[in-house]
Amino acid sequence: MTGLPDNLSCWEEGASCDNCQQLLRENQTMIFSVADSSVMAGFAIVCSILGFAFNLTTIISLLFYRSVRLQVTTPFILSVSFADLTYSTILLPMLTKRFYTRQSESSLCKVFPVLFYLILGASILSLMNVTINRTCILLFQEKAQKIFTVKFSNLVIFLCWLLPLAVLIQPMFGLYGKMDVKEYTKSCTILPDEYGRTPKKIMYNLFIFLPCSVMVICNIIMFAKLKLTPYSGILSEGRRAENIFIWMLFMVFLYFM
Repeated sequence: MTGLPDNLSCWEEGASCDNCQQLLRENQTMIFSVADSSVMAGFAIVCSILGFAFNLTTIISLLFYRSVRLQVTTPFILSVSFADLTYSTILLPMLTKRFYTRQSESSLCKVFPVLFYLILGASILSLMNVTINRTCILLFQEKAQKIFTVKFSNLVIFLCWLLPLAVLIQPMFGLYGKMDVKEYTKSCTILPDEYGRTPKKIMYNLFIFLPCSVMVICNIIMFAKLKLTPYSGILSEGRRAENIFIWMLFMVFLYFM
């Protein structure tokens, strides 16, 4: 909007996203109201309890049954479950405290963004590898079994956790972006440094856009393959289990989106 000053508060008339400053009203500690903060704190507690219960159950179940534990997909599912379990037991309680107290400690903001983006990146990359793994098994099972060995799967999982950490090293030390409190929302996140630089775009492309694109393509291939496969009227136990797993994987992807 032309003719308007560039230092408008976002509450003022005529302010827009490109000309306003994210300033809080007088005596306001964060943009969210007390009611909104209370609701989000309660929701975070519920998600934390459910996430802890479901992911811990999944991990124990996968480790308890030897036949399932030896499958090539299991290490990737364990990686996803471990990431979600960590998120539920560590990060969600931190978010609950933030919404309940409506404050964020600067010292905590040196740790929270590292854990948040590390777990987010590792979880999405692991989920992408589960999808790639099932697609390869569906298209060429014999070759996939030779490629996705235990050592190879463990190496891929290690890279799924290493890559996000490598991107986070620079903002951790303030070399490219910085980790601090965003006063407008009282969130601990990665902020631009004094030169306006931040690795968020790189992270979003590497750990959200690219994996999601790969998962969309793989899911389309899997459903097309299942559609084109001749149906004899009686599904074998293995084929039925495969179909259930693919549908479950597709639902997990939709839930994530």
